[in-house]
Amino acid sequence: MTAITTIGMDHMDVLGDTIEAIAAHKAGIIKPQTPLVTGNIVESALSVIDLKAAEAQAPAYHAGQEYRVTYRHPDEEWGELFDFENEHGKIKGLKTPMLGRHQPENAGVAIQLYSLYCDLRQLPFSAKEIRNGLRKAYWPARMERISSEPLVIIDGAHNVHAMARLVDTMKEEFSDYRIHVLFSALETKNVNEMLQQLLAIPQAEIYLTTFDFPKALHLADGYQELDEKRISTVSLWQFGLAELLEKMTNEDLLLVTGSLYFVSEVRELLLAIGGRNG
Repeated sequence: MTAITTIGMDHMDVLGDTIEAIAAHKAGIIKPQTPLVTGNIVESALSVIDLKAAEAQAPAYHAGQEYRVTYRHPDEEWGELFDFENEHGKIKGLKTPMLGRHQPENAGVAIQLYSLYCDLRQLPFSAKEIRNGLRKAYWPARMERISSEPLVIIDGAHNVHAMARLVDTMKEEFSDYRIHVLFSALETKNVNEMLQQLLAIPQAEIYLTTFDFPKALHLADGYQELDEKRISTVSLWQFGLAELLEKMTNEDLLLVTGSLYFVSEVRELLLAIGGRNG
C-alpha cells in the first residue's frame, strides 16, 4: 500500500514550483495495482494524483469519499478527538495524543491503511487495536510538550504550510496564555511569510534567533522590521532560552519553532536540563 497525506509548497527547489508539479513528483510513490490512500489534498493536486493512480491501475481511497474523518474537539488533557468511518463502519471518540486539527486527518490516513491491510491479510478490523495504536503514537518535535510547568511546546514548523497549521492550533487551543515564540529558520525558506503568520497569534512575542548551521538565517537581514514592537532578536539562542524560562509563570507558554535542525538542538538542551514531563 501507499499513502500521500498532503501536498504543500515545500522543497520547491527539488519538487517543482507549482502545487500540480509537486503532486506529480509525490505521485511517483504510486505502484501498479497497489492501493493508494490520500489525505486532505486540494483538488488541483488530487486530480494529478488520481490520473497517475488510474494509469497504474491502483485503487485510490480518498478522505471524504471512501473514508471520512470527523473532527470533534480538543481533548481535555492533550490531543484531539475525532470519529472515523469507512466501509467497515463508524468508530466514535477516537483520540490522537498529538495536537492540531490536522492530526486526526493524518490518523485517518493511517486507519484507512490499517483497514486495507486487514482486508488484504483477512484479519479482523479491530477498533480496540486502533485506539491502542493511536494512544501510543508519538512524533518528537511535532506539538511536543516538553514541560508542563512552565508550559513549553516544540514544533518543527519549518515551512509556510506547516506554520499555518501551527498558528491555527495556537489560536484555537492556547488563547488563555501569554505566548512567547523562540524562532529560527533556514534562509532557503520564506522567513518573512512565516514571521507574518506567527504575528497573527494575538499578543505573541517573537524572539528571532539563529543557530550554528549552514544557511541559517542572518539576524542582520532586517526581519525585525516586520513588527519592531513584537519581534526582538537574540544573538545566542541558549541565553535567550534561559532568560525566557527564568521569567515564565504558569500563565506563560514558550513555543520553540522553525527549522527542524534548530528545534532539535533546543529540544536536546531542554531534555538535558529538565527531562521530558509532558
